[in-house]
Amino acid sequence: MAQKAGRSVPRFTVPEVWRTIVKKNERQGDKFYDVLICNHAVPSNDNTYRKARSCPECRNKVQEYANQHRAVKAA
Repeated sequence: MAQKAGRSVPRFTVPEVWRTIVKKNERQGDKFYDVLICNHAVPSNDNTYRKARSCPECRNKVQEYANQHRAVKAA
């Protein structure tokens, strides 16, 4: 049986990027999300005292920048 080519999991060398929450528990469809200062939405949780959340989209962007910087520095 042939295996499917799975998505490659990116290897992160930068820490998580935490952003301030602008709007908590915004309903989008049938789920609740927190809207961050960077205008990304992440799934909310039950903790009502949260002030910041990690943003996976911003972390990807920072990792790409770090990879480019490392490549330029090595050249």
